[in-house]
Amino acid sequence: MKLWMVLFVLLLASPAYPEDLSLCLEGWKKTDAGEHAAAIALLNKCIATGDLAEKNLARTYRNIGIIYKKIGQYTDALQHLNLAMAHESKDPWNDYVNRGTVWVKLTEYQKALNDYNQALSIKPDYGPAYYGRGELFEIQGDQQSAVREYQKAYDSGWKTKLLYDKFVQHGLIEPQKSP
Repeated sequence: MKLWMVLFVLLLASPAYPEDLSLCLEGWKKTDAGEHAAAIALLNKCIATGDLAEKNLARTYRNIGIIYKKIGQYTDALQHLNLAMAHESKDPWNDYVNRGTVWVKLTEYQKALNDYNQALSIKPDYGPAYYGRGELFEIQGDQQSAVREYQKAYDSGWKTKLLYDKFVQHGLIEPQKSP
C-alpha cells in the first residue's frame, strides 16, 4: 500500500508534459507573410496538439480572431475572440479591444463601445482602447469626442503612426516633411 502511495505522489509531483508552441509560432509567421489560410490551419493544429496552457490557448484563439478580422471574416473573428475570452487570458483588455474593432466593422457600435470601456476598466491607460473609441466616435460623426479620445491615447503613451495620422487628419499637428 505504501509503495502505491509513493508512486501516486511521484506521479502528481512530476512535471506535466510541456506545451508545444512550435505550430503556433509557425502559424504567426505565416500570418506575417500574408498566408492567412495556412496560418489559421497551423494555429488550429497547435490548439489540437500543443497541450497549451490557458494563457497560450487564449492567445492562440485571439490570434486566429485577429487573422479573421484582417481578412474580413468578422463572424469567424468574433467566434474566436469569444473563445479567447472564455479562457484565462494574460491580457484580457487586448481581447476586448480586438472584439470592439470587429463590432465596429459590423456596425454594432454600442457593443464596440462596451468592449472598449471594458478594456479601460481593466487597464485604464490602454491607448488602443482610447484609439478605438476615437475611431468609433469619428464614424458616428462626433469629431470633438474622437479628438479627445485620440489625445487620451497619446497621453497614455501610445504613439503610433495610426495615431500620428489621426492628429494630422484633424489638424492637431502639421505633417512632418521627409528629408
